[in-house]
Amino acid sequence: MASTSLLGLYSLLITNQNGLLCITSNGCDLLKDMPDIAHIHWRPLDHELNMDAIHSVEQTLGIVFPTYYLDFIRACGGFDAGRDFIYPSAMGNEFRRVLIEFNHQGRLWQQHLETLLSPDEPGFISDISEMQYFLEGEMPSDDKLIKLVPITVDNGNMFICLDFRESATEPSIAFVNVADELAVHPIATSFMALLKMLTFDKN
Repeated sequence: MASTSLLGLYSLLITNQNGLLCITSNGCDLLKDMPDIAHIHWRPLDHELNMDAIHSVEQTLGIVFPTYYLDFIRACGGFDAGRDFIYPSAMGNEFRRVLIEFNHQGRLWQQHLETLLSPDEPGFISDISEMQYFLEGEMPSDDKLIKLVPITVDNGNMFICLDFRESATEPSIAFVNVADELAVHPIATSFMALLKMLTFDKN
């Protein structure tokens, strides 16, 4: 599915080709300078996105999900695991866990990407409310919800989020650690910049 956005004003085509993420614009490969992505295998979302649920989340938060993000969830939002495999993962002689690698408080930080959170999941707004409760110490009403949308969570308290606080249509990326006094940390200016942070366990 092609999408037009302010993400460099690209017309984006986001697809899953035999487990590999492909993002092109007018025939140009936008991932060619991200070699680790070529080793990461994904599963497509196992259901059609519930657009009524998506629109409900958008209306509640006062945001609009970029089409390229919803296309990414369709292409890569699935999860599967067995005794000797897991998706998403890096493929080689054995499956390796996918990591999001970024600088945090003066040191290199690695967060596991075990599954992607789809914004049409039941209870998604409640999950945002709970995250905000741990950040601020009180449960917010729907009209006071923070404009942070979790993409993935690690260890139950560390989130990578779409950050719509500055723009309701073109989010940046934030790391949210609800156990941290300075809990919301900007880590990337765009979703494409987040993809550049993807790597995998090479040990």
